[in-house]
Amino acid sequence: MLYMMYAGVAPTVIGCGEHNFSHIINQQEICDHLIEVQQNESCSPKFDIQFKSVNYEWGYYCTETKKVKTSISAQMIGVMVGS
Repeated sequence: MLYMMYAGVAPTVIGCGEHNFSHIINQQEICDHLIEVQQNESCSPKFDIQFKSVNYEWGYYCTETKKVKTSISAQMIGVMVGS
């Protein structure tokens, strides 16, 4: 159960193809740049990860990470109700 506290850690996008986003500090700005780049060319995002979280394994980054956080919240509510 403790793992789920860390399982929702979002991977940090550091680039996409030839583009490097490591100079941008704000994750939202990185996501905006990533969307912009992917509209103009086909590239796969590069990530900086500390471990393989659920988000990384399922390919969730930027706004999609909320899906994992929501599922973890639902799981924890189920644990509290079931206790």
